[in-house]
Amino acid sequence: LDVDALVREEQFEPIHEWMTEHVHRHGQRYTTPELIERATGEKLSAEPFVEYVRGKFEDLYDL
Repeated sequence: LDVDALVREEQFEPIHEWMTEHVHRHGQRYTTPELIERATGEKLSAEPFVEYVRGKFEDLYDL
């Protein structure tokens, strides 16, 4: 699911449908870490955020 592209195009329904199917319907059944792993296939990690911030600011600030 390309969330960035969908948001740019103001297409929120596919995001809502994905969240309903993969997160909301299971919210009471699993702990937060279990739910994240089931929804994304990966354990909770800060690495995706760190990569995003690096990519955004390295060029901007010549780091």
